[in-house]
Amino acid sequence: MKCEELWPKMTLGEEIGFGAYGTVYRAHLAGEEYALKKICIPGDAKGDASWKQLPRDDPDRREWARKRTEELLEEVRIQQLFKSIHAAV
Repeated sequence: MKCEELWPKMTLGEEIGFGAYGTVYRAHLAGEEYALKKICIPGDAKGDASWKQLPRDDPDRREWARKRTEELLEEVRIQQLFKSIHAAV
């Protein structure tokens, strides 16, 4: 899903950074400037598709999914921390 579908009034600008879980873009919404991080979900062109090779009931597949979920949740927690720091400034 494209961010424009979620936030039709937001405009994306240039890429300002990237990391293991996605790419950060300059974004504008209602006259304010933001950084928007598009997170890469494993299995897409940039992600790790190795889990697809494992049977659905394989414990290694479950463990792989658990680890990726924990990592993505940590990414969200970091973003929330940045948001709270920015709000306090």
